[in-house]
Amino acid sequence: MPDDTKICDSCDTVIGRNEKTCPKCKVDFEELEDAVATVSKAQEVIEKRRKAAEPKPCEKCKTIHKEEEACPAPAPAAKKNPLRGLGKVLRSKNA
Repeated sequence: MPDDTKICDSCDTVIGRNEKTCPKCKVDFEELEDAVATVSKAQEVIEKRRKAAEPKPCEKCKTIHKEEEACPAPAPAAKKNPLRGLGKVLRSKNA
């Protein structure tokens, strides 16, 4: 036999499963469910807006910095000395 009671979500009183309102706290369960659904949807919207407002990492440097700050210039690459290999060749011929 299934249990014919439930607990009121508002005041935690044990009541009949088919009750539409709580006899103790007088909460209307249909209105309560509507309010819970509305609050849940509002929380989803708040979370979505919070994520949209978070600063995004820069595509160039992959770091988060203020919009007015420019990306730091990349470090200059070390230039190869074109004569470096030539020096080896000349030294090997003289030896």
